Amino acid sequence: MGQEQGVDYGFDDPEIRLAIQIEGEDQPLEIMVGAPTPDASAYYAKQDTGAVALIAPIAVQGLAKSAYSFQDKTLMAFDKGKAATVRLFFEGVEYVFEQGQTKWLVVQPEKKTWDSQTDMEALLAALNPVKAIDRVSEQLPQDPASYGLTSPVLAVEVDLEASSEQPEGPVGPLKLGVVCETNQHARYAVIAGQPALYLVRQALVDTVRDALAGVRDK
Repeated sequence: MGQEQGVDYGFDDPEIRLAIQIEGEDQPLEIMVGAPTPDASAYYAKQDTGAVALIAPIAVQGLAKSAYSFQDKTLMAFDKGKAATVRLFFEGVEYVFEQGQTKWLVVQPEKKTWDSQTDMEALLAALNPVKAIDRVSEQLPQDPASYGLTSPVLAVEVDLEASSEQPEGPVGPLKLGVVCETNQHARYAVIAGQPALYLVRQALVDTVRDALAGVRDK
């Protein structure tokens, strides 16, 4: 359909401007999504041909996602079977766990052991993988202290057994800071090798805390 006079289509300041490159065509196809219809049942959309159409709100929600929504959000991942050492700083306590011949050992704090190896397995499961729920910034914060990253609630690094497929070296460190002001279920996070600021679910902290409750005196 064409544009009718007196109707605010919202194309002067569109909600979404989408360019689609079609194979074999020199110029991309441009689609603009403008204002909602008066009854809010659809949105006006216009092709570069000038033709106006209506699209459903659920389709607009999908188009409105950021580019990061379509990217891999994995921050930390490793082969649990090749994990050799886990260094963890959590709520002011430093932990070091090493894989022994038959079980995981608590190296730090001293004179501690696991109540059950299933607690260590739960810890490894919590750390692998760790995925972001959003990327706050494509750059590291200039003031990391304001995000709780100079004194993180959680910092973790994993050493893997060296192999031909996996070069020797740590995974991480991953650091979690304070709770996000606009999302009480998320914390700010950074990971070595990725110069960006992320959000990670608060549930990771809760799961790590539950697993570490299995560290007891010998």
